[in-house]
Parts: sequence; C-alpha cells; structure tokens
Amino acid sequence: DEGRVNCCDDPLVADRGFDEANHNWTVEYPEAYVIPFDGGSSTDAQRSDAEANRMAQWLMDNGIEVHRATSDFSWNGQTFKENSYVVWMDQALRGIALTALSAGQDVSDRITQLYAPPGAWSHGYLWGADVVEIPSGASFSPATAPIADVDTLQGGLRDATAPWHAVTLRGTAEARAVLDLLRDGVDGEVAEAPFTTATGSAMPAGSLIFPQAAAGALQAAGEEAGMWFEPVSSKPVTTQLDEAPRVAVLVADASPAESDTSWSLRQIFGPDVGFVTTVAGKDSLDRSPTDPLANYDVIYNTGQNYPAARYARAQARLRALFERGGGYIATSVSSTNFSFLNNAQPALIQGTLTQGSDSADGGIARWSNVGSTGPLTGGFSATDNLYLPSNVTWFSNLPNGSAIDGRYLTNLDTMFIAGLWRDRSASARNAPMIVHGTTLVGSRYLGLATNPFSRGDAEREWPLVAQAALWSNRTDE
Repeated sequence: DEGRVNCCDDPLVADRGFDEANHNWTVEYPEAYVIPFDGGSSTDAQRSDAEANRMAQWLMDNGIEVHRATSDFSWNGQTFKENSYVVWMDQALRGIALTALSAGQDVSDRITQLYAPPGAWSHGYLWGADVVEIPSGASFSPATAPIADVDTLQGGLRDATAPWHAVTLRGTAEARAVLDLLRDGVDGEVAEAPFTTATGSAMPAGSLIFPQAAAGALQAAGEEAGMWFEPVSSKPVTTQLDEAPRVAVLVADASPAESDTSWSLRQIFGPDVGFVTTVAGKDSLDRSPTDPLANYDVIYNTGQNYPAARYARAQARLRALFERGGGYIATSVSSTNFSFLNNAQPALIQGTLTQGSDSADGGIARWSNVGSTGPLTGGFSATDNLYLPSNVTWFSNLPNGSAIDGRYLTNLDTMFIAGLWRDRSASARNAPMIVHGTTLVGSRYLGLATNPFSRGDAEREWPLVAQAALWSNRTDE
C-alpha cells in the first residue's frame, strides 16, 4: 500500500528530457473495486451475476486477490448484497487490477498520436459485468473474506405455476442460454411493447416470453445461466420465435478466413453462424445453383456493397430473404454496412442510413439509453459504456420511420471518458448511435455506430447484437 513514486526524480531520466508534468502517467490507486452479485435479489446493482462471476474468475486466474462480502453493505447510497465481490487495492498485483478494472485516462490534451488505437481498454467498463470504483480515501469498510471460488449462480422460475414466463437479456451468458432453449425445441416470443409481470414488475419491450409447457427446461436454463424468468399472466403483442436465428456473415472472399467478427459471433450464436459470399466464387449469392441464404435468418454484414444490377441473381436472393422476414445487422466495421441498405434495388428504405465520423484514436464513451422502452436496449442501463476502436462514429442521417435507441451524451467531455480524441466535433453531441427500423418489405434492421467485435473483447455490446438477431428474425412467423 505504498504511495506512487515519481517517474522522473532519477537524474538519468530527467537528463533525457522526461519530467513529471508531461511524462508521469501514473494515477492514485482507488480504495477498492466492487463487482456486485445480486443473487436473484431486486437491487439491480448487477445486470448479470454470470458476468460478475466471469470477471471475478478472470481476476483470480491472473493472480489478483478477490474478497467476498460476508453481509449486505452500502456505499454512496447504493446497496450491495452479501456475496458481492470486493477487490481491495492494497495488494501486490494491484497494478494489474487497476489496468483491468479502471476506465483509464483521457489523454487527449497530452499527446497527439498513438502508435495504434484504441487509446483505452477496460474489462471493468467493456465486459458484461457492472463494476463500481471506490475512490481513494473513501469511508469504505465492509466485512469481507478472501475466496478461491466464485459464487453459485441462482435462477429459474419465480412462479412455476404462471401461464407464461419472461426474461430480459442482460448478458451474453443469458443470450446463449435462450438460444440453447430455442435449439432444444422450446418455442418463444419477443415482446413488442413494455409490459407488467404477474407480480407488478415492469418488463421492457424485447423481453423473451415462453409458455408454461416449457417450465422444466426454463428452470434448468435459469439455474445454469443465473437468470430469473418472471411470471406473466397477460402477454403484450409479440413476434413469434420458434428457432435460434441462423446468422449469415456477409463477405466478399470465396474462401473467407476466421476474423475477430466471425469469432465473436460464434461466441454468441455458436454453430448457427456461417459465411455467405456476395458475388465472388462458385458458392456465392450470384453463382451458386442453390440459394446460400436459404438456411439463414439474419445477415451480419462485414463491409459488402449491395450487389450491382448486373448481379441479378444475388439481388433476387437478398430480396427473397428480406421478404420472408430475414433481419439485417449493420455496424461500423465498415460504413458500407449502412449504405448497403441505401443502395438496395428495389429500395429497402426511404431516406438514408449514413455514418458520421470524427478522427480519433479510440477509447471508451458513454451513451444515453433513449430507447429503453424499445425492443433492443431494455437490458441496458439508462447510461452505459461503449467501445470505440478508433474514430468516433454516429449516424448523421436516418431512414424514414427509424427509431433511435441510443445517443451520445450532450457534453462531449463527459461522453468521452478515456482514450485519445483531440479535435472533438460538435456533430457528435447527442448524436444517435443505435437505431432500428423496418424496411419497405417488412423486414427489420439494427444500426450500431461502432464495431462491437473489434479484437473480440467489447462484450458489453454483445447482448445488443443477440437481441437484434432475435427481434429482427421474422422468418418464424
């Protein structure tokens, strides 16, 4: 627990031009970090106990001592349940803990260029678990004990006798559990509007609803994934969901290699992910004797243009997928993913979905969940974190009828919390960065103005992609 040393007291360092003001990048260690574990309670301090366990296990795997609270405690007006994890920062490997759990620093006023972005990285801010930093000097003294194993997950049915059971996806583990249920023959539905459970609790649009007939499978899935299915006596309007959505990764290469995008998609959707080539190669949309999209429900584009008119067969096959209810997910792995919708022939949207961008070297931003009553972001907090691999990107134009789910914060200095972004464009202020809509043929799309799969690590955004695939897949209707 010794204090930080100065970087530049040594004359050999100072004589080479290094000084404290410009070259000492160390920060004061916080008192501790808390990774809440709700254990099925209603405190909502932790969005996903399964993700909290994964974070705690990762820390222990890397030699960081983790403690467990032996009773409920409060700090700064927030209540944490017994068994929540506490990482005290007076331990030998606190440097690794700080690097992993803190957001890092906004270095925009100190340097002009990085060797390579992103300028900030954080498991605590970009993985699926909520993490709370307790600043240095805070009055904080919960009773804790060191651990060697993570908590036992709790979940299942709140009321096994209810006619329907609903769950909101808040983590990737929950998404995988729901997809497994669908693969095992359990029929589900996606709520198209917010609703109230049989006990009076509010559930957001996008929640998954399952019938009483599947109670046994739901109980087992809930226990394993650490999620609770809430009792429902009166359903809202829903979209039918009978099978796990099969995701076509749209590529240009006839022999595509695994990438951070395809690898990440497989972490979510497992075996239901495959490559589909647009126009190149004998198995492409344009040349294959059979339709490569026939066994898929959702397209995830990796930067492919909508095929030109000379590729009539490819155009027809894409059109057929959308007309039977196939979904479309576009992220800023390439701005072409958005112009794909703009350039479709015949037209799929009115107006354009256009990406705006400001040069940056990446980092961590904050966004406002303005679509909390919509079908995509109900599992996210009112304000949440976003990974920016390089440039700051948003939507400068939206199609007619689209809905905005997320916006950057109005104050750009509050919005950008770590990384390198020097010349901050005012256009990013309050700009939309998550949108959804319905095409002219009735299919659905998601637009996300960042790349959630860059380097395969920004797992906080993965439940949004899973949710978009479930909601946009209308091929089961």
